[in-house]
Amino acid sequence: FAQVVGKSRSNDPGLGVIAVNNTLSGVVVNSATQLVRYRPSELPPIVARVDLGVSLSLAGSIEQDLESLNTEEVVCLGQRPALDQCMDFMTQFLPKVKLIESEESTKAIRDMLEANSSNVLAIGPTFAAVGLKATIIHEQINPKGHETSFYVLQRDPRIQLLPEADSGDVPVSVNSIGFPEQEGEKEKVLQVASDIGLDVERVIDFAQGDFTRDADLRKRGGGLFDVVGDPYDEKMYEFRKRVNQLKTNNGRTGPFTAKVLGSYLWH
Repeated sequence: FAQVVGKSRSNDPGLGVIAVNNTLSGVVVNSATQLVRYRPSELPPIVARVDLGVSLSLAGSIEQDLESLNTEEVVCLGQRPALDQCMDFMTQFLPKVKLIESEESTKAIRDMLEANSSNVLAIGPTFAAVGLKATIIHEQINPKGHETSFYVLQRDPRIQLLPEADSGDVPVSVNSIGFPEQEGEKEKVLQVASDIGLDVERVIDFAQGDFTRDADLRKRGGGLFDVVGDPYDEKMYEFRKRVNQLKTNNGRTGPFTAKVLGSYLWH
């Protein structure tokens, strides 16, 4: 995550792509959590959302057959969501192989290639494995029909790098919202949107955290709220203002935090 943000902030043309959710394995927790925790000034603005089916492959540094790989000496690297999507395949064909979680899919492939061992494999997107010149041992090991959702970050959104909007596209504001991890707190945020007349297109939750000094409210929830509307129009300002003023179930103010991370056009 940090590498994508760093490169998109410093390199031309300043674009970065972050996976945030998969219809099979769920939230990409690290990405969603970091998007919520980062200060908006530290992130390039979100300018687009892309949902697409991603083929995952089992890759190695040399050609091998599945039968010979099913031993306890072999390890397979992969990002947690990728490993989860391919669990049925691994359980059926390579049950003895040890799965090792990696921070990111491309890093898993790079680490496998650097190891240059017949006992080290990696699971990752087919296009990434091919691009890094890894050997594809078995293609499409994740179920078809599922999509991964990505946010596109851009250093300077004023520069038109992405396709022009269609007439049917509507703006969607991406809001990072943190709230206490207690029953009913997220529903308060959704109620604020409803009261103002805003439609919430989707919510991507992230895992509980421990990043507030208030011991009574230490368990934190939060998520990415995609809300239909321009991020800087009057209703959206009012939405974030009211969320920041919410009180918890025990009557204390906050810690609800609402920040805008950018917007995209959605058809």
